[in-house]
Amino acid sequence: MTWPITDARIAPDAPVTTGLMHDMRDRVAYIEGISAGSDNSANIPPILNGSFELDTPGTTQPNGWTFSALNGGSGSVSNSDASHGTQCFRVTHPGGASTGGGVLTAQTIPVSVGQTFCLGFETYATNPNIRMKVDVGWYDYSGSLIGGSTFNVVDLNNGAYPSTWTPFRYNMFPIMTPSRATLMQIAITLGAVGTDPGASTNIYIDNVSISPRTRYSESISYLSPGTYNWTCPAGIYDVMVLAVGGGAQYVNGNNITNVCADACFSSQKVTPGKIYTVVVGVRGWARAPEGMVTGQATSFNGMSAGGAVFNGDRSSSNYDLRWLANQNSIYSTTGSPFGCGSVSGMIHIRY
Repeated sequence: MTWPITDARIAPDAPVTTGLMHDMRDRVAYIEGISAGSDNSANIPPILNGSFELDTPGTTQPNGWTFSALNGGSGSVSNSDASHGTQCFRVTHPGGASTGGGVLTAQTIPVSVGQTFCLGFETYATNPNIRMKVDVGWYDYSGSLIGGSTFNVVDLNNGAYPSTWTPFRYNMFPIMTPSRATLMQIAITLGAVGTDPGASTNIYIDNVSISPRTRYSESISYLSPGTYNWTCPAGIYDVMVLAVGGGAQYVNGNNITNVCADACFSSQKVTPGKIYTVVVGVRGWARAPEGMVTGQATSFNGMSAGGAVFNGDRSSSNYDLRWLANQNSIYSTTGSPFGCGSVSGMIHIRY
């Protein structure tokens, strides 16, 4: 999409026309629209006109998007309020459970199998009782929708829709390209039918972006002994896990014996939305004349790192533990790896 500005149109004696000014404006708006925010300037590929700066003169619809009104709803570009640039998109829900706002559908984006993306946008509404959804469709080389239906990646429907511009840069909603997919398309429902806001409500959206996501770029660590629940984020199907069992320490007078626990580092298959139990092993400690001390095992999704065991000798030392801990930048405040002697276990999950 180009707006040609020839030398003749900008010659010293050429008139300054409305058409020239429109083309100059649209060039700038196009650049702003595809960048959709400095934090996502490296989008490859971009959402076209994600900032809604570009619209055909004389219309209220943004270029690069298709708007479909739901029962009783309406939508248009708005220059009265924006979070990025000078324009945003506004949808009006008239109120009532049988009515709705509308659906914004972006142009298709070329993708490759195995790519992962993150979705970002900013939104607010004049009434908290509104429902907003984002669905993604995957298409094969022939343009056929894979699986016959779209996949929901965002559903805001908790009666607490933000009343001021709020960014949703969803690393928690990563989009993973399925096999056979060559194109991706997102559809944004603002004011879904079935949710009654109780009154006419305006819903605003701006700064929509799709950015590449590096696998295993996010992480969470459990560094204290105990049992935890971890909910797998949407779109995450495998994780890298470092598990270290609880260490063991045996005290005999002035002599202290520290024994390292077992450590595991492996890929684990997971299911989006599923809650997983994480157990971080506590260290074992004993003083002579007791003859044995054992640290507790650390476990996640069927994998387990055994706790250290002392029964008169260093019977469970794991010589790879310090390397594993160093590779994952996991150290205790004293500089010793987790699971070594006086230190409890830990779990580090990358997704």
